[in-house]
Amino acid sequence: MALLRAEGIRVVPVNRVANLEMWPVADVLLTYDARSAHWWINASAAHVILLADTDEERSVAQRSGAASVVTSGDTAALLSLLRTIAAATAAPS
Repeated sequence: MALLRAEGIRVVPVNRVANLEMWPVADVLLTYDARSAHWWINASAAHVILLADTDEERSVAQRSGAASVVTSGDTAALLSLLRTIAAATAAPS
């Protein structure tokens, strides 16, 4: 999380849905829970990124509709993906 914050990315860490201050409507959501990706998409998250370490977690994530799957320790890939999403969704200047 510190790396994301250092890059100027707003981070709202929670470990349970009940701890969310507001729904991630039109936001990017990162999760370790592969089985919940479809739920977050239906809850109007703009992008769901799953942090996965095993082939099984990646497979579950892809089947559940996660927009992207990144190995949890690959910070370069995560930052690159977040920059791509930000550029694609930025308001035209």
